[in-house]
Amino acid sequence: MLELSTPAPAQLPSVPQLPESASIGVELALRLTRAGCLTRATVLQAWLLAHGQARDLVIGVSAPGESFTAHAWLDGDAPCHSTRFRELARRPAR
Repeated sequence: MLELSTPAPAQLPSVPQLPESASIGVELALRLTRAGCLTRATVLQAWLLAHGQARDLVIGVSAPGESFTAHAWLDGDAPCHSTRFRELARRPAR
């Protein structure tokens, strides 16, 4: 894995005091706004951290020899993310 400096966290508004079950609304808003993978992972990382779940945000790139693609996801997401992409950078939940 290439050693890079940790990406700076995005400036997000405070997470509203809603029950964790309101994550359905968060997911819907991300889908309706067609948020990209980095935005989606950043918002969900903040939401989950506010509800007691600290998960690293991972940025990966396609394997050598393949057409270049990049993707962002949260550590612990479905394995399809970690198998298709090589980890390039990781931002711990803060």
